[in-house]
Amino acid sequence: MTYQTVVISSLEQYLANTDETEEDLREQIAIRDAIQIAFPFSVMLEVVTSEVDYANRWAWQQFGPRHGEFFDVRRGLRPSEYPMCDNPEPHFHQGSWCCHWYVKTDYDFGFCEWLFANSTDRDRFLAFAPSINWGENYPK
Repeated sequence: MTYQTVVISSLEQYLANTDETEEDLREQIAIRDAIQIAFPFSVMLEVVTSEVDYANRWAWQQFGPRHGEFFDVRRGLRPSEYPMCDNPEPHFHQGSWCCHWYVKTDYDFGFCEWLFANSTDRDRFLAFAPSINWGENYPK
């Protein structure tokens, strides 16, 4: 048994529960729109950062590398609690999925969206979402 705080959410929930400025919201939506060109199928979750790491590791194991620049450090702040790639140096992966962190709504908790190139992978991730937890580093 481990801790679990994940909540299946939506872009609408993020927009309704954020105190970001109009400028920040426009920037977030522009980033999302650009990502959705290649990755049109998405799942928005409210998660703690440990759950982001746990979910990213699962997605990497299921679908291959996350698309984009990769250095296995969450937003450049600290190493992932559940590492995926063996190469710690900055490099690029061509993948069929990615994730985008939107905003913290509480200490280490906030909105994160996983985006997929195909609906089958999105559906598998959505089926997995209720079992996302803080992982084996946080036994209850």
